[in-house]
Amino acid sequence: MLRQWFFNIRKYADEMLDGLDKLPKWNDHVKELQRGWIGRSQGANIKFKLVKASNTAQVLDAATVFTTRPDTIFGVSFIALAHDNPLVKPLLDQNKDNWIDQNAYERYLEQVRLQGWSAKNQSTDLSSDNDPGL
Repeated sequence: MLRQWFFNIRKYADEMLDGLDKLPKWNDHVKELQRGWIGRSQGANIKFKLVKASNTAQVLDAATVFTTRPDTIFGVSFIALAHDNPLVKPLLDQNKDNWIDQNAYERYLEQVRLQGWSAKNQSTDLSSDNDPGL
């Protein structure tokens, strides 16, 4: 597996974009390429309540998502959370009694840890044997 460093450039995007104008020795073409690569996203954070499927009045937690198109919010039909999202494990633990295989999630996390994560190797579908009740 290729080891790489990833930086959260979104956190520093405004500062980096503003700083490009302070680089007099940089070619304008290169600065324009950097502006396009860094990007400046304007939008809204939207909070979705996560509820129990069997009792929609019982709010378990909330997921906040960023969108550049808040006008399309009424078209949302589901939210997918990454396997390592901090909301996932507590939600699954709250509903573990509903699972057919109590250790499926831990095995899945171990598989991801060993193989690395990519869309190509995500053939394990927890929902096929386990209903987390969310």
